[in-house]
Amino acid sequence: MTELDLHASCDELVRIYEHVRRNVDVIAPFLPETAEIDIFAGRTSHSIKDIPLLGVYLPDDADSNGDVCNKLQDEIDEWVIEQDPDTLDLLLAEIDFPTWDHLVSIGTYPDRTATQHGG
Repeated sequence: MTELDLHASCDELVRIYEHVRRNVDVIAPFLPETAEIDIFAGRTSHSIKDIPLLGVYLPDDADSNGDVCNKLQDEIDEWVIEQDPDTLDLLLAEIDFPTWDHLVSIGTYPDRTATQHGG
């Protein structure tokens, strides 16, 4: 667990992750342009209930050397820490969708059922 996970509510995490999803090229420029980020409600071996999680899809031809998921989480944590609390509140206030309740009801955001990846 990261500092972000320990101090943010599920709704705040969803809004942070959605901001990252919308601005991934700035927050995590190491990801290839073709990478896709999903937010989903799920469990880890450390959680007893669903929590917001990020999923990263890298195309087969992506140059991924190393642990992309941990590097992405480190970039997100660093980005959040660098933000002035008031600025962060303003940025997150602009994100009204998805909410944690909506994410729990649909499971994964965005809905990629029409564009499912093979494999």
